[in-house]
Amino acid sequence: MSYRLTFTARDGHPDNVDRDEPVKWFENTYDTVAEAEAVIQNTDHIKWKWEKDDDEDQWVTISFKREPKIENTEGNYVSCLEYTRYYPMDIQWTRTKHYESPKEP
Repeated sequence: MSYRLTFTARDGHPDNVDRDEPVKWFENTYDTVAEAEAVIQNTDHIKWKWEKDDDEDQWVTISFKREPKIENTEGNYVSCLEYTRYYPMDIQWTRTKHYESPKEP
């Protein structure tokens, strides 16, 4: 099964992002929920590659108006990123009832 991470963000690092610019949708597919959750950890900005074979990453600043979410191939949200405090950053991934833990080998 694969998992799709989706979120909205603006181009640029928070120190120089234009907050008047509209947000863009970002998405990528991962093999596991944990791999998708690892993309965004305790920060409001990340390095992002538009294409897997791009030579350079670019900074994007996450908009939490539509919190980042991870959905499974059936379209059910399995994890959502929520923040309780913006500064200092306090965010955590919360797994939903649709999350299925990995099968033991």
